Amino acid sequence: MTLRPLNPAERALIEHMLQVSPHVTISLNVLPDCLVEELNDGGMGSLRFSSQNIEGRRLGADLCQLEFLDSDGVRVVATLSLDNFGQLFELDVWKADFSAVRRSPFAR
Repeated sequence: MTLRPLNPAERALIEHMLQVSPHVTISLNVLPDCLVEELNDGGMGSLRFSSQNIEGRRLGADLCQLEFLDSDGVRVVATLSLDNFGQLFELDVWKADFSAVRRSPFAR
């Protein structure tokens, strides 16, 4: 497992998702310190967040979902979820044709 910080495009996407979510329990201040691992999804961009609560950690609930069109016009769905401890767990990115996402809609 290779952990790394969020890149600017990932951080911008997650910030947007947290800002528009009606049930935000996560502060934007935690994002600079987040470490993630890339999931093997063919380049769609799914990530799992690292946590101190390794023992018993599992998927909790979806926090928010966002749909957008990639630069090639294909629909992308991004779902941000929490773990069973209420911490960021995963950013699941799914592109309708299963190809790699070309551009995040919030890339700066």
